[in-house]
Amino acid sequence: VDLRLFQAYHQGLTWQEIRKTFELDSKASDKSWRMKKIHEFMQEDGKLKISAKVTKTIELVKQILGTNPNEKIIVFSQFIGFFDILKLSLANDYIDYLQYDGSMDITTKNDCINAFYKDPAKKLLLLSLKAGNVGLTLTCANHVIIAEPFWNPYVEKQAQDRVHRISQTKEVYVHRLLISGTIEDRIMELQKEKEELVESALDPNARSQIGKL
Repeated sequence: VDLRLFQAYHQGLTWQEIRKTFELDSKASDKSWRMKKIHEFMQEDGKLKISAKVTKTIELVKQILGTNPNEKIIVFSQFIGFFDILKLSLANDYIDYLQYDGSMDITTKNDCINAFYKDPAKKLLLLSLKAGNVGLTLTCANHVIIAEPFWNPYVEKQAQDRVHRISQTKEVYVHRLLISGTIEDRIMELQKEKEELVESALDPNARSQIGKL
């Protein structure tokens, strides 16, 4: 399949066309398929090869809960597969968590949010970036971990705003996990370019200069 994906890309198919042709979206939403892939990544001794992102996320969660045991944390990610792997590490360290993503029905989602607010033992929420970046008020938490950058910087800002908004009484901390020398470098460059473009469009002086031209 990997070779076919490579060939399709060089034939000029767009990423959307490739995803549709190879049913990548439906596979990624299939939990059994994701778990099968995770087991394929496991070593012969049965241990999972943990990425730097998962390792750092666990490190941050332990650090925050160790220093501020009464505060709550939200981990944002675009990838449910990342949560699948992260949960294995959380379970290994006996860290309790909740998860909120687009595959859940409205009742389950509401129960999840209610538990995060009302249960003092539920200090960690794994939140899908697309499912939870708007429409939720989560000021019971004041720590945000963004596992990977998003192409649109304002999607990340909206995610942060779930915590940093009116009714928040604590100082808010945002941790962004980035790995240099990867595609994430390019994503950060594009984020900066998009932010500068929006700022210039909103700048009245800049608009005045454009009008003169």
